[in-house]
Amino acid sequence: HIRWKQHHGPCEVPNGLALCAIHHKAFDRGSIGLDENMRVVVSDAVNGGGVVQRLFWDFAGKEIALPQMKENYPGERFVEWHKREVFRGGH
Repeated sequence: HIRWKQHHGPCEVPNGLALCAIHHKAFDRGSIGLDENMRVVVSDAVNGGGVVQRLFWDFAGKEIALPQMKENYPGERFVEWHKREVFRGGH
């Protein structure tokens, strides 16, 4: 869930992202997020060596793969909630 269920996030496609376990945990912890153009943003708090570079910073600024049907795109209001309530700031 982009907007967590415990914070009244609905169980619907626009409130979800398909992420691997690593990126799911990073998203839930606010280490990564999305901007208004559906591009990956990485928190300034994310640091480390080559693995961190490949897992996180190499994706910074890149647009996510969006569903074919626009009604299934991540919902703006959910992305804004995540940015405001979860994301730790940064790029």
